[in-house]
Amino acid sequence: MKKGIGRSIISIMLIITMLLGLLPTGMVLCAQNEYDAYENSKVGIISDPEGWVNVRSTPTTSTNSNLTGYVLDYMERVEVLGEAKDLVNDYIWYYVRFVKDSVTVNGFVRGDLIRVIENANPEDLEGIYNELIELGFPESYARPLAELKLAHPQWTFIPYDTNLSWDTMLAQQNVSRRKLVDNDDPASWKSIEKGYFNYKTNSWVIMEGNTRVQASSDIIAYYMDPRNFFTDGQIFQFEILDYNPLVHTEEAVEKALADTFMGGVVIGEEAKGESAELTYAKALIGIAASAHISPFYLIGKIISEQGRSGTSPLISGTYPGYEGYYNFYNIGATGVGNTEIIVNGLTYAKEHGWDTRYKALFAGANSTISDYIERGQNTLYLQDWDAVDIAKGSWPRQYAQYVWDAELNASMTASDTYYKLGLQDSPFVFSIPIYSNMPSEAVTKPTDDRNPNFKLGNITVDGYNFTPSFDTDVTQYSLIVPTNVSSINITATPYASTTTVEGAGVRQLAEGDNVIEIVSTAQNGTKRSYYLNITRSISIENNLSYLELDDLSLSPAFSPNVYEYTAKADYSKSSVVIKASAQDGYIIEGAGEKSLNIGENRFVINVSSPDSETVTSYNITITRTNEATYTLGNLKVKDDYIYGLNPSSTVMNLRNELIVQNGDLVIYNSKSEAVTDDSLVLGTGYRVEVVDKSGTVKFSKLLVIYGDVNSDGKISLLDYAFFKKHLWKDPEFTGVYLEAADVSHDGKATLFDYAILKKYMWKEIDIAQTY
Repeated sequence: MKKGIGRSIISIMLIITMLLGLLPTGMVLCAQNEYDAYENSKVGIISDPEGWVNVRSTPTTSTNSNLTGYVLDYMERVEVLGEAKDLVNDYIWYYVRFVKDSVTVNGFVRGDLIRVIENANPEDLEGIYNELIELGFPESYARPLAELKLAHPQWTFIPYDTNLSWDTMLAQQNVSRRKLVDNDDPASWKSIEKGYFNYKTNSWVIMEGNTRVQASSDIIAYYMDPRNFFTDGQIFQFEILDYNPLVHTEEAVEKALADTFMGGVVIGEEAKGESAELTYAKALIGIAASAHISPFYLIGKIISEQGRSGTSPLISGTYPGYEGYYNFYNIGATGVGNTEIIVNGLTYAKEHGWDTRYKALFAGANSTISDYIERGQNTLYLQDWDAVDIAKGSWPRQYAQYVWDAELNASMTASDTYYKLGLQDSPFVFSIPIYSNMPSEAVTKPTDDRNPNFKLGNITVDGYNFTPSFDTDVTQYSLIVPTNVSSINITATPYASTTTVEGAGVRQLAEGDNVIEIVSTAQNGTKRSYYLNITRSISIENNLSYLELDDLSLSPAFSPNVYEYTAKADYSKSSVVIKASAQDGYIIEGAGEKSLNIGENRFVINVSSPDSETVTSYNITITRTNEATYTLGNLKVKDDYIYGLNPSSTVMNLRNELIVQNGDLVIYNSKSEAVTDDSLVLGTGYRVEVVDKSGTVKFSKLLVIYGDVNSDGKISLLDYAFFKKHLWKDPEFTGVYLEAADVSHDGKATLFDYAILKKYMWKEIDIAQTY
C-alpha cells in the first residue's frame, strides 16, 4: 500500500476551494485525513442488513463527521480506495467512493460494516446475475445470490423446483403443532387463530413443552421464504449435505468441537467392545465418512438439540430408570412438559439399544440419514420445510417444529465451523428451493409485539336483556324498549386491559330503529365492531311506526312525521319489498312486493284508522337506473385503490383498459378537478369513477401508480426525494401515497422500498404495478 502524503495540506486546499465555489458541479470531496491508499481500488459491499450506514468525512464515529444526507443501504456497492485506523475506537475504516443522485461522493465507512471483495470486478456482477437467471432463478433470487457468488467464486447455486405453489406450501406449514415459536417471542410471531390463543385469559395455548406455542402465518412465511437467508452464514441451510474429504477432516471436526462438551472427550467403552481412544471427533468423522454425509451437519444437529454444555438428561446416562442410555438427536423426544419430553426420548433410546454414546451417535445419525437425507431432504432447509413429500401429496416429515431451526443450524455451521476454520470459500454446493406464485419480494419479518386481543368479554345494557345472549364471537344483537325510554347506558368490558372500547356509555335513542356500534380495538390496532339494534317504540296513532325497503335506502331516513321519500335502485333490482307497520288495529295498504320498471316508480302507502275515518299517506319514488357495466381489462382493484397502469399512462390508456357500457368513465385529478383531455398523464391520487345514466356512481377508486408518490404519473428523482423526506418523517406518506410508496407490496413503505426505487432509477429493475 502507498501511504497518503500531505493529506492535511490537501484538506485545507479543498476546503478553501469549496468556500470559493470552485468545486466542480456533480462532485463532492470530503476532507481527507491520512489513509493508506491501495494501488488498485477494490469492490466493497455494505454488509450490515440494517442499512443506513453512515458515510463520514473523517475516520471517527463523531457525529460531526457525518456527511449530511449520505447513507449507504444494505448490499450497496462502493469502490474501496484505501483504509485508515481510528486510534480512539480501534476501528478500521475504509475510504470509499460511490455515486448518489448523479453526485460522486468520497468518504469513510466503518470496516465492520462493509465486505471488501479481493480481485472482484464490479462488472462481473451483471454476468453472474444473468447466469443465475439462465439457470432458472427468479430475479428476486438472482440479485442477492449474485452478490454471494461474487464474494465466493467457488460456491455453486442450483435452483430446486419444488413443483409447489407458495400458497400450498404455506397452508401445509400453517397447521396445528407443525411450526412453533416460544411464548416470549413477539406477539406477531404467535398465532391467534382458533385453538391457539385464549382470548378470555389473554394468553397463548402451550402446544409443546412448557413454552412452545403455535407460530403465526406471518412468521412461518418469513422463515419459509429462502430469499430471507441469502447471507454468508444463513445460506448454509441450503448446503447439500454430502461428505467432502477436502473439507471434512478429523482435525477440522476436533476444532469445531473445541468449545463444546464434546471437545477432546473420549467416549469409547472398552467393556462394550469400543476403542479406548474413541473421541467424539473420531466417532463423528467415521460416521460421516461411512454415511457420506457432512460431519458438521451432525455437529450442528447435536449442538442445536443439546447445547454447547451438554447438560441435558437425554445424554447424561444417569436419568432414573434409563441409566446408561443416550439420545443425542432428541429423536422421539416430544410431549408437553420437560419430564414427558425426556422420558419419551430416553424410552426411544432404550427400545433401540442406544446404551453407549457411540451407539447413540451412530444410530441416531443413521436414523436421521434414512429418515431425511435418503428421502431427498438433503439440506437443512428441506428437513425443516419438507417440500419433497408435500409435492408428492404425502404427509410431511419435518425434523424440527421451531420455525427458525434451519436458519439457526445454518448460522451455527457457518460461524462455528467453516468461518472459524477458514473454510468459507470451499467449493460448496447449495440447492435453493423455488415455489411458484411467490410474493414478488422476500417476506418481511414481523416485529409487532403489541397485544392482539380485540374481543370483548361482555356487553350489558342497564335494565334490559338483549337477544341473543352475549357471546364474544357474535356481533349482532337486538333490543326493543318502550317509547318513553329516550336513552340507555351500555357497558362494554374487554378481555385485555390493553384493549380500548368506543361507543359504550349513555346513548340517546330516536323513535324507531337505532343502530349502536361498539368498537373494540386491540393494542396492535386490530378492530372488531359489535352492533346493538335497538327499536324504540313509536306512539303516534295514525302514522307508520316502521317503513323499510329491502336492500334499498330511503332518503331521508324514515321518520313517522315525514311522508315523502325517494330511493335509487340499480338496473339489476327488478323488484322491491316495502315493509311497513303501524299500531294494532290500523290498516296498511300498498306495502309488500312491487315490480320496478326502468326509470321512476311511484308507490303510495296508506294508513287508515280502525273506523276508516282518517287516512295518512306516505309516498315513495324509486328510480331504477339503466344498467351501467364495466370491465377492468388488465387493471386490478384492492380496497379503495385501482392499479395496473404503467407510469406515464394517459387518460386514453385508462379508457382502453376500463371499458364502460351504459355509463360514463369520469376522472378527477388529485385536486378533485374533472379531467377531460385524453392525452393527459394520470398520476397517483386521481379518482376513477363509473357513473350510470342517472348519475349514480357505480365504481369509485383512487388510482395508484407504484413509485409515483408526487402524483405526476412518472417515477423520477422527484419521487426519490419525496421518499427520502418520508423516511425522515418530513412529512410521512399517508393514504393513497403511502400505498404508492409500497413498491415491494408488503404493506409498508420502508427503507426496502426506498432501495427498490433507487434500483429502478439505476434501471436495474422494474417496479411491478400489480401483485
